Amino acid sequence: MHILPFGTALSDALVEAIRKMAEHCRRDHLDFVPHVGRSTSDRGEHWELMAGPRSYMGTENIFTLGDVSIHITALDQTKCAGKVLDWKDGVGVFEGGTPIV
Repeated sequence: MHILPFGTALSDALVEAIRKMAEHCRRDHLDFVPHVGRSTSDRGEHWELMAGPRSYMGTENIFTLGDVSIHITALDQTKCAGKVLDWKDGVGVFEGGTPIV
């Protein structure tokens, strides 16, 4: 479990998925950083793991997890404060409660 400064915990499974995404970024798009963001689909509200250019992301929203960085918007930080974000079957899920909408 990895705790971010705004009180959100990331499961080991999610951090591993972030590491894999970061490997692709380093290999294919040097300026890209993994990004975790809220999404809604037929599965309901969940998290998606994406990547985007660091140059378009505010540095205050980029966090270090060991040897990789992750971007989470300020809005998503407030929505997930106090929650545990997990990664199951290729989908980001909330553990321990319903997210604030």
